[in-house]
Amino acid sequence: MERVEDVTSHSAFRNGAQTIAALYDLKADPQKRDLFTFEENGERYGIPWLRCRAREELTRRGRGGTHTSYERATSRNFSYKIPPSGIRGA
Repeated sequence: MERVEDVTSHSAFRNGAQTIAALYDLKADPQKRDLFTFEENGERYGIPWLRCRAREELTRRGRGGTHTSYERATSRNFSYKIPPSGIRGA
């Protein structure tokens, strides 16, 4: 078993580390922050955690919480995480 000292430079982990870093950067970017995060009680949370109480919130979560939004912003393809349509909801 190999001990990994630096995941940002190890060939098995560097791409994943770059993706996570890019997502954090998106959420911190003042111009994109409201697309990917929301504020509640003075704290910021990722848009997937938005509890929708109105149609506008559902629309907002749909815009920022889609794989496509993250793909465009990070130049990464997340399609491997979307299950085939026959498995959705299982």
